[in-house]
Amino acid sequence: MTTHAIPVRRPARRARDHVARVLLLLAALGALVSTITATGDVAGATGDTKVVEAWRLFGFAMFTGLFALLAWRPRGYPGVWELAILNKLGLAVFGAAAGAAALLWIDGGLAVLLVVAYGLAKGYRAWQPARRRRTQRGLTPAPGRRTRARPASRAARR
Repeated sequence: MTTHAIPVRRPARRARDHVARVLLLLAALGALVSTITATGDVAGATGDTKVVEAWRLFGFAMFTGLFALLAWRPRGYPGVWELAILNKLGLAVFGAAAGAAALLWIDGGLAVLLVVAYGLAKGYRAWQPARRRRTQRGLTPAPGRRTRARPASRAARR
């Protein structure tokens, strides 16, 4: 009978994932603080400005959730990393062109943080099908099974 080994995560990979998660949680915390402060801006706005401030508030809330989701499952959401990075880079470039130094530094710094976390967490692997990722880690499924391979009986585990 053939048994398939389930390898233990390597310490270097766990450390990279941990650092990436901490960076993403910091980004989520920053977005949450921005969400909270934006509620006051919405309450104090009038007329057409109220709509713009509400747009900002909902954008901050959305990015709070996106960063939290990426921290929870860094390789679980294909395209989310790339969209978040492009959004922050776009805002930084727009801020530079418009002369808004604060926008350039905040969103530019956040884009750099996201790129670093993306590389550490290997976020690009989210595009690979789950079965392929398992195979690359040495978790080849038994023939006819779609789940993680395990020994067929208790006797085989001894």
